[in-house]
Amino acid sequence: MKRFKKVFVLLGVLVVACVATWIVMHTEEKKEKIKNTDQEILRIAAKDVTSLSWKYDNVSLAFEKGDRWKWKDDEAFPVDEDKVNELLDIFSSFGAGFAIEDVEDYSQYGLSQPTCTITIDTAEKEYQILLGAYSTMDSQRYVSVGDGNVYLVKTDPFDSYEIEISDMLKRDELPNFDEILSVEVSGSENYTITYVEDSKETYCSDDLFFTQKNGKNVPLDTELLDEYTSNISRLPLENYVSYKVTDEELKAWGLANPELTLKFHYSDNDEDGNKPDEAQTFLLSLGRNQEELTEKMKAEINGEEYSGTVTAYVRINDSPIVYQISEDNYEILSAAGYNDLRHTDLYTAPYEAITGLDISLDGVDYRITSGYEEGNSSRTYYHGEDVVNLVTFRNKVRALEVMEFTDEQPKDKEEISVTFYIENNNYTEMTLQLYRYDGTYCLAVVNGETVGLVSRTNAMALVEAAYTFTLG
Repeated sequence: MKRFKKVFVLLGVLVVACVATWIVMHTEEKKEKIKNTDQEILRIAAKDVTSLSWKYDNVSLAFEKGDRWKWKDDEAFPVDEDKVNELLDIFSSFGAGFAIEDVEDYSQYGLSQPTCTITIDTAEKEYQILLGAYSTMDSQRYVSVGDGNVYLVKTDPFDSYEIEISDMLKRDELPNFDEILSVEVSGSENYTITYVEDSKETYCSDDLFFTQKNGKNVPLDTELLDEYTSNISRLPLENYVSYKVTDEELKAWGLANPELTLKFHYSDNDEDGNKPDEAQTFLLSLGRNQEELTEKMKAEINGEEYSGTVTAYVRINDSPIVYQISEDNYEILSAAGYNDLRHTDLYTAPYEAITGLDISLDGVDYRITSGYEEGNSSRTYYHGEDVVNLVTFRNKVRALEVMEFTDEQPKDKEEISVTFYIENNNYTEMTLQLYRYDGTYCLAVVNGETVGLVSRTNAMALVEAAYTFTLG
């Protein structure tokens, strides 16, 4: 009897174990009921959407569409409608890679407490999209769209929706300045830059921009102006401090009366390269925090070192948005004066256009002439009857760059005087004089007008090069 009882007990345990195993197997089979799919699980046309909102962590953003897209927390916020459409475009044809059907436990997919909840409303329906855990095995995110299934999606919406309100701001656009007609500079300096083709008032055919000095047009360095405008085009407008600036803020940030204002008249070609019928206008204003600037000035007056920073700002046109910029970008933008944009090279004509030189060294004059030898298209230069090589001399001239502009008159000895004779439609000669100044600099004078200070080392290298071929 006892043996039969044991057998019945063992059979009972076996039956219970088999039932439990069957339940577990079928539960696991149900839980792991995953299939490949190319199914489109959502198709929402952006034009039909009336509102969009999403939540993740401590971020909650909501936008609604009327005559334009508006941020529900502040209708004055300039919403970037292209950004809204970019977010909605994800769901214009939203596909999955895998489908998990008849889900009962959403928590195992991170969907009971979603990473992000996205709500999209149209006139006919509300869509709620839950973003769950990220499957590192499949490199895809679990998503629920409310149909009882869980999907592993090909495109992770969280990559686009993990943003803040600052990312939704429609920032001001910066031009490319395809063609600049004029620039009005005011503030720390006041002058106008104009575009002039084929000017007769320059040695260099590449000079296209001029300003008035002492009643005559003087050229600016085209490359420097191009670099300056390129820096404006690339200016990062990321850190805005106000999107509905007040008069009090403009005053506090030095923008009521800007340190520097640049008004560009320009043309930017369209995508097909076509020039607009009318010139466009672009205004950039530069200012600094007035309270911080006052503290810095007080420190400097007292001979103290100012340990703080002076925050800089820019405003584009009459935009309600003001942006904070870095100290480096402030320095770049504030360098818009005449001396910042003029040539630092003393000789600006083409070197191959030199037909001859008159050189004066220590009161002795030397003449270099040129001609063409048979079969040679390049000039040959002569000192008397001796052939001389001007390459080193040219390189030393090229090395002479103004380190500091000044109109100070020469007071010391002339180190060298060079008159360049040039084959040029505008000016056929140019005289460069270098005067002793101190142990570091020489004073450069061009055509009788002081230009600035150049390296004394480079100046004496030019003198040495001149002696090499004048003394044979």
